[in-house]
Amino acid sequence: MKNELLRIYAATALDSILTADDVSYANLNRSALCFRIQEQHIEIEKEISFGLVDKWNEIKDYECASVFRKVWLRIIQTFRNTTGSAGFPMHVLESIVDTMLPDIVAFFETDEGKREFEEWKEERRRAEIVRHYDALIDENNDPVQDPTPLKKHMDGWDGDTFIEELELSKRKTVLEIGVGTGRLAIKTAPQSYAFFGIDLSPKTIERAKENLAGIEDVNLICGDFLTYEFDRSFDIIYSSLTFMHIKEKQAVIEKAARLLNEYGRFVLSIEKSQATLLEYGKRKIEIYPDNPDGILKYMEAAGLTKNEQKETEFAYILSGEK
Repeated sequence: MKNELLRIYAATALDSILTADDVSYANLNRSALCFRIQEQHIEIEKEISFGLVDKWNEIKDYECASVFRKVWLRIIQTFRNTTGSAGFPMHVLESIVDTMLPDIVAFFETDEGKREFEEWKEERRRAEIVRHYDALIDENNDPVQDPTPLKKHMDGWDGDTFIEELELSKRKTVLEIGVGTGRLAIKTAPQSYAFFGIDLSPKTIERAKENLAGIEDVNLICGDFLTYEFDRSFDIIYSSLTFMHIKEKQAVIEKAARLLNEYGRFVLSIEKSQATLLEYGKRKIEIYPDNPDGILKYMEAAGLTKNEQKETEFAYILSGEK
């Protein structure tokens, strides 16, 4: 009974804090992960999620119960400092933490808990990618507008060798995965019957619309290639400098294969670098390096007949046909 009362008191304290802070409450309701620890009071569950979002680096090894306790107490201490403790001594709130820890740890030992945690991490990672590329637009970093020497440098990943491998024609419909601001599309779209490009970043897509405005039959989509429901198939699907951001590489290649017309062509430029972190100023984003053997296995598993592997200064060019 004592523990139950402590939980009720804590819930009341958290409610009084959250309702007084509209920004915190808005952020709280956007939290991706629901811990479902206290069915009788959903706000405690949400507040744990909200607190953990800001303490990601400290809880990525979530198996350790002491990490949860540390995070919980930091959350509570922050609230006490902000609100003058809301009338609850620290030792009372610590008791609540200790009471709830077994439930927290037990949840993450279940298949459901592990799945939710991985889904939450992936959602966070994709959000970081979007923020990075949106920020590049805010900084007016647009490869389409780069000076000629820098454009030639970028050809080290997908220059003439890559474009030739696409086998473009005015009879073919093309899809680019990770269209960006249109750096490649400005070359490929005019040689296509119809061009489609998809990208996660809203600001990047808006810039691409500006850059490609003078080209006919260009269709740009802000979305996730894996989850977006296309209502058509394509003769050519390609991607460059994008697969490093993709964790589910086999799933993406399998979907690309399904979207290809008969005798359709899939072309991919993968970076030679095996770096696992993309660093740009103060921004750091986890990436997943590729290797030709792994990608070719995925392509074969997807039913694509592989073509001869080609190479540029900084990348391998891999292609397959349906």
